[in-house]
Amino acid sequence: MNYNIVSKKIEIKVHGHDKLPETLIPSPKIISACNEISDSWQNIDNPQIYPVSKRETIKYAKKFMKSKFKLHKIFYKNHLNHLDYLVLNHIDNIDTCLSINGVTGFYISPFLLPVSFCASDATGCMVVENVTYINDDHYLENMKVSFRGIHLQRVTSELSESSYVHELAHTQTLSIKGSIREYYNTEVISIFLEILNIYESYSADLMKINDTIRLSELFNDLNFLDYLRTDDIKATEEEILSCGKYATSIAKAYSLFIEYIKGTPALRKYILNCIQNVFDGNMQLEDILDEFEITFDSCFEDQKLLKYFCH
Repeated sequence: MNYNIVSKKIEIKVHGHDKLPETLIPSPKIISACNEISDSWQNIDNPQIYPVSKRETIKYAKKFMKSKFKLHKIFYKNHLNHLDYLVLNHIDNIDTCLSINGVTGFYISPFLLPVSFCASDATGCMVVENVTYINDDHYLENMKVSFRGIHLQRVTSELSESSYVHELAHTQTLSIKGSIREYYNTEVISIFLEILNIYESYSADLMKINDTIRLSELFNDLNFLDYLRTDDIKATEEEILSCGKYATSIAKAYSLFIEYIKGTPALRKYILNCIQNVFDGNMQLEDILDEFEITFDSCFEDQKLLKYFCH
């Protein structure tokens, strides 16, 4: 039994995703579409991101989420609740292990999950889960998902609120096993709400800055995956899966966001209601994506991303 960062394979089993996905290799058409977006993209001259206090970051992110959703409670364990870690490696009966795992914590509002401002940049933001690892599929597939805290940027700014919104959304999807069927889609809702938060709460310039950050991430991930085709680089399975996840999720999140901002008030409400149903465990994210015919390929083929980023 180990106590560290778990592999993507274990993560997929714990959260009830489908089997380990195949390597995502972008088609030449997708690379061409990205190049077209990149060539047409206009950066902001002298972009400014202003500081925001930690208190305001928390306050306004909570206000945003409360205005959109009713969040369910999540299972919480702090360092004092790690009794399962101390004793499960001495127990052979898996059902007993599951019972112990399910009682060594308690339920809290996600808004009460401790927030630590310790990340050096946005890439270090995360919701911290507890996974007491036992090498048994039945245990991993049935263990209760629990959380320890949220890590946000050490220096807070206008973008920190959306980072907190992003991580709060993760508490809702990660705590419902199978709410997201495909591993590559696990960032879609969080990135969608991150974008929506900035769109509704901040200036067009900040929106442009965040779009630049996400576009750069998308292009870097797709270029990385494209190089795999020609064996120009060496990569671990973990790196390949991570790039596939973020490339897929960024593209689909923006496609869903475009549907949202172009839609009627009734359609916008419908999309948020669908996300609420995913949070509640009443539908899967893929049901929403299927309804709007959002696939990885369609994100680039229908020209909507090009029109959005280059208008």
